[in-house]
Amino acid sequence: MQSASRSRFSIYSSRLHPRRPLDVRVCLLAIDANGEWLRLYGRTRDLSLGGACLTLPCMLPRGREVALQLRLPRGESFAIRAIVIRRQGSRLGVRFLETSAAQRMMLAAYCRG
Repeated sequence: MQSASRSRFSIYSSRLHPRRPLDVRVCLLAIDANGEWLRLYGRTRDLSLGGACLTLPCMLPRGREVALQLRLPRGESFAIRAIVIRRQGSRLGVRFLETSAAQRMMLAAYCRG
């Protein structure tokens, strides 16, 4: 049996895309259980080519598709579809869906530094 710290390390070291810290405002759009649109505001914690970690005032279930709108520190602004893959406290892990070539270029430029 692996210890908690060892299994946590293996999760982060095995990421497909390395994450880079990012603290910017994010707007998240999602449809709630009643079919109504939700508009939530939060912050990013980190970002990669494949997804992001967000801090939001409320939780969304795993598997929920969302649309994110955010502005990178260099001023690039974009909207991207994502799916909730992880929840922990006020944090959500999302994986990006169907990124365009332009979005991948912006994300790659930010993640490289």
